[in-house]
Amino acid sequence: MNSPARNAAKSPRSPGEEGIHAVYWQTSARRRPRPRLDAAAPKRVDVLIVGGGYTGLSAARALKAAAPGLRIAVVERRFVGYGASGRNSGFLTPLIGHDLASLRRRFGERVGKVLADVGRDAVRELIATIEGDAIDCDLEPSGLANPGFSPAHLRQVDRLCAAAEAFGIDHERWDATRTREELGVDWLRAAFYLRDGGILQPFKLAQGLAARAEAEGIEVFEESLVDDLELGPTVRARGPWGTIAADMCVIATNAYTRRPRGYRWHYAPIHVYSVVSAPLRPEQRAAIGGWPRRVGFYTLHHILYALRLTADNRILAATGDVRYFAGDRLHVGDRPRDYALLKNAITWMWPALADLEIEHRWEGVVGVTLSDLPSVGRHRRHANVVHALGYCGHGVALANHAGGLVRDLLLRRPGIHEELPFVRASPIPPVPPEPLRTPVAAAYLGVLRGLDALSDRHAPRWRRRPPRFGRG
Repeated sequence: MNSPARNAAKSPRSPGEEGIHAVYWQTSARRRPRPRLDAAAPKRVDVLIVGGGYTGLSAARALKAAAPGLRIAVVERRFVGYGASGRNSGFLTPLIGHDLASLRRRFGERVGKVLADVGRDAVRELIATIEGDAIDCDLEPSGLANPGFSPAHLRQVDRLCAAAEAFGIDHERWDATRTREELGVDWLRAAFYLRDGGILQPFKLAQGLAARAEAEGIEVFEESLVDDLELGPTVRARGPWGTIAADMCVIATNAYTRRPRGYRWHYAPIHVYSVVSAPLRPEQRAAIGGWPRRVGFYTLHHILYALRLTADNRILAATGDVRYFAGDRLHVGDRPRDYALLKNAITWMWPALADLEIEHRWEGVVGVTLSDLPSVGRHRRHANVVHALGYCGHGVALANHAGGLVRDLLLRRPGIHEELPFVRASPIPPVPPEPLRTPVAAAYLGVLRGLDALSDRHAPRWRRRPPRFGRG
């Protein structure tokens, strides 16, 4: 293999050439260039991992720790952390599915507790990894809050507390006073708080995981497109660089998965938008109560608003609304109205920040399943091929935890995967192909928007959602 210095990728490229804005996380952190696959690269490995995000890196490290003799190659189309691993909001969430109450209602006490424990343990494991490997990713294990303002939200807070109590999950119920003290928002009426959780810099995490993987003897290649995968007892990946063969393969490309085509039944790529403000001045921070413990929070909606501070005291606002584009298109361009909605969400929460400037805005693509659960499993015909994708917006902890599930499936080891309802070869329910895919996605998102509108009822009209106007 050529040395990284001689065969390194060129300087980091902004995603701007795809018509979207540069990602704050990616432009504010150092990216170490890595080699491309070329004629001098290995022609055969024991394990080929397609995708250089959290899933691929965690799977590589878990496999290497379990079987140090394996030769493992991680192949990334662009650069480590290019996709959701470097575009997400940086929330460390202990959740599988929508929330704890929905797990309890849907799966009952026993299976619901198994899933709740996996979500909590995923957070604890990742924190231990970050601290144990000394990964500099601005980790703040400050928990996660879900505040609400309508009567329906207050009932949901009660249901979340009851589910957490039933599952043995550490939590708190905040009244209006405590919520105001913690978040600086004077009109929220209550909040559900999970102690296991926090915030971090997601791109730094991806880069740190890749550096640790390389130190452990795992080969990581960037700018190496895989445009064909031939499955069988020997897996063959092909691209402009040639062919590489492997005994085992991991599909770890999440919302970017295009090959093999059957995986499109597992998920739909949903577009999510984020903005980051200028750093708060001391008087602005004081005007919102200081945000003393810097707890990040999600609103109690299906299509939620996510708000948090960055390490340099900027406010990030994300989601607000989401999009599906026909044909599974990715990075389709600028969305000024969606960015304006997120700017208005900041003012919605904190009117004193009406003059806060937005300095960064970008698009991400999330793998979403119709079950609201991840999709992990062996290929239905090829047991040497395993996939993990579709984290539905909770991928920081879950995608890193998925590495252990992938390891156990590939090496045929017993483990928690045997009890998890989302570990299976085929998705239930599947996401249909076109021409049904676009109307199904539209109907699904329409139902979520309708449920959110119902939950906001009986709150003052001006408090229900941010206005859809203004400058982004």
